Amino acid sequence: MDHPDVVVIGAGPTGLMLACELALAGVRCRVLERRSEQPNITRAFAVHARTLELLNARGMADALVPRGVPIRSVAPAPGALLDLGEFRGFDYYDGVVFDVFASGVGAELGGGGRYDHLIGRFGRNLPSTGFALDVDHLFRAVEWPQADAEEARIDYVVAGPHRSARAVIDLANKLRQGRRRVVQLLIKGTEQTLVSNALAAVEAQGAKALVVVGAPGLDQDHVALFEKIGIQHARRNGRPHRPVMKKMSRAALVASGRSRRRQGASK
Repeated sequence: MDHPDVVVIGAGPTGLMLACELALAGVRCRVLERRSEQPNITRAFAVHARTLELLNARGMADALVPRGVPIRSVAPAPGALLDLGEFRGFDYYDGVVFDVFASGVGAELGGGGRYDHLIGRFGRNLPSTGFALDVDHLFRAVEWPQADAEEARIDYVVAGPHRSARAVIDLANKLRQGRRRVVQLLIKGTEQTLVSNALAAVEAQGAKALVVVGAPGLDQDHVALFEKIGIQHARRNGRPHRPVMKKMSRAALVASGRSRRRQGASK
């Protein structure tokens, strides 16, 4: 095919589906993808309501649904629950709707949903998702520090290169399960500049510690831990002081985080 009618850039789920639709309509199509290897980030791990509608138009939904696992609720963070089975009476919702719950609060913290055609009432239709929170209920779910407690800070920043995205997300989630405050970052740059770029990026976070996943010289079961980040601007012999790197296994780091949380709660 030397002269296609349409060139589709990107061989992801959307690009491939578009190419198939064009081919069914008799349009000569070519798909271009710049990646030569399979990416390490999942782009289509779930099938949403609108996607099922499109597949159903091609008679493909009935064969696909029994192969999947229905998800009626998700837990985006420890103690929080997103109920995807909620029904609402507002006529502008035209897709999934949800409520947000937290343990210890006998009412929803908020709710929202998908309304692709609402903006169209004021102009052009645009895919939209929105939600609202009940501030009174939200305050009831927040653990406020005691008057003499240390100011709330980020316990860990978990950082790594884009190739280690899954490992960064997984470790950050495990630390959060231990009720630690965690921020996750994907760092750009070369392998040689990974650690220095991560330290530079964490300056404004006010974190107690930096965890680098995929640091040079470490295997996949170990991370580089930098503590006492706040003193990195101190100088020794006129030069900026860099925190000492400690090699640590992921399992030991998670266990240490949970142990520190218990010790803090017992004081």
